[in-house]
Amino acid sequence: MDDKLTIIFNYKKAIQEANDLMEVSNNIRKIATGKLNESIQAIDSNWEGENSIKFITKSRMLQKKIENSADYIEIISDSIKEMAKNIYNTEMENIQIAETRTS
Repeated sequence: MDDKLTIIFNYKKAIQEANDLMEVSNNIRKIATGKLNESIQAIDSNWEGENSIKFITKSRMLQKKIENSADYIEIISDSIKEMAKNIYNTEMENIQIAETRTS
C-alpha cells in the first residue's frame, strides 16, 4: 500500500495528464473548426466545377473525422479523471482502514 503523499502525487499527475489531453483535444478542434474551415471556404470561393465540389465534400468529411477525434480524446481525458478520482478515494479509504486497525 502506498503512503498518502505518493497517492496524492499520483492523483495530481494523472489529473495533469488528463488536462494535457484536454488541451490537445481543444487544439485539434480549433484546427478543424478554424484553419481547416477557412481553407475550405477559400477553396469554395475560388474554385468552381465538379472537382471543386468533390474536393470540398472530401475536405468536410476529413474535418468531421478530425472533430470526432477531438471528441474521442476529450472522452478519454474525462475517463482518466474519473478513474484517478476513484483510485484516489479507494486508496485513501484503505489507508484510513489500516490506520484504524493499527491504533
